[in-house]
Amino acid sequence: MYWADFAGHAPALPAGTLAVFCYHVGQRDDTDARDSQYQGRRLGLRLLDQFLDWASQAGFAAVVAKAVPASRPVMLFMGGQPVDVYRARGFAVVASWVDPELHAVVKDKHLVPDGVTSEDAARVSCCVRRLR
Repeated sequence: MYWADFAGHAPALPAGTLAVFCYHVGQRDDTDARDSQYQGRRLGLRLLDQFLDWASQAGFAAVVAKAVPASRPVMLFMGGQPVDVYRARGFAVVASWVDPELHAVVKDKHLVPDGVTSEDAARVSCCVRRLR
C-alpha cells in the first residue's frame, strides 16, 4: 500500500503505534474531484485532532504519519497534511525524501505550482508523535 510505504525512512516504532494515512475532505466519488463546499473549513485539521485525542485516550504508544507536500494542488490530490500541521501537534519529522511515484504523478497531472520545483512538490516526510 503506497501510504504505508515509508521507503525505509521510518524509524523503529514501539509496539502499539497507530498510523494515520490519507483522508480526502470533500471527496464524494472515486475521482480526484473534491467538493469545494468542504474546502477551507479546517475539517481535515479537526479530523486529525479528534483522531489524536482518541489515539491518546485509547492507550496507543505513538502515531506515525506520512506528511504531504505543502502545495495545495498536491495536498488535494493526496489527501493529507503538510509537515507544519504535524509539527504543531507535537510530531517530530524523522525523515524527508522525494517520492519517485509522486514525482511522476505531480508532473503528469500538472500539479506543480509556479515557483515550486517538481522535487519539492513530491517531497514527503515521516512524522512521529509519541503518546506515552
